[in-house]
Amino acid sequence: MSLKLKIKCKREWLKALRSGEYQQARGDLMDHGGRCCGLGVGFDVLLDDWWIQLPEIINEGNPGWCPQSMMKGDDDPLTMLVSDWFKKPRGKDEGEFFDSVDFFIQEIIALNDNSKMSLGGIADHIEKNH
Repeated sequence: MSLKLKIKCKREWLKALRSGEYQQARGDLMDHGGRCCGLGVGFDVLLDDWWIQLPEIINEGNPGWCPQSMMKGDDDPLTMLVSDWFKKPRGKDEGEFFDSVDFFIQEIIALNDNSKMSLGGIADHIEKNH
């Protein structure tokens, strides 16, 4: 299933990724220095939420930050939050939709952390593919 971002979400996220206002983090949505990964930039501009510091035990000893709403106890809060950024295809299975959102999240994380793609490069990828 090919996911398409909602127009407003896409426009705001791409603008932020290309703005030069963010320093890039690897391995955290937002690190202790205030740097964000590509997905973290999306959370920063698309969620009306407070960032809270993760307890080190949750984040494998790393004092990173996450949106407060991620700590509300959902089974997969990251997927639930990001799913609001996408147009839900009509007539598609909800489980398949959430699986596609989870795949998108893993794709952006891999581009940021494993491929070491720049925030601008991530913006180009999102613009072309989503």
